Amino acid sequence: MPRSCCVPFCTTNKLKNPHLKFYILPNRSTEPRRRTRWLQAIRREDEFGHLWDPKSKHVYVCSQHFITGMTTLFTQKQC
Repeated sequence: MPRSCCVPFCTTNKLKNPHLKFYILPNRSTEPRRRTRWLQAIRREDEFGHLWDPKSKHVYVCSQHFITGMTTLFTQKQC
């Protein structure tokens, strides 16, 4: 299964959009504040209306959702 973007209504994936970069969601245990900021910016809710916090380690945001097309001022984990 190709990497796909977790942002609501975004349908990009690595197979259909090989020119895009896909950034892995920051780790819950090593970068909790950064992860929370990303999740707040994504504005995705769980089934109870709370801020979505996926359990999977394989969650990506495509470069279309960053102003410069890439994460800046932060350590990057690019896939």
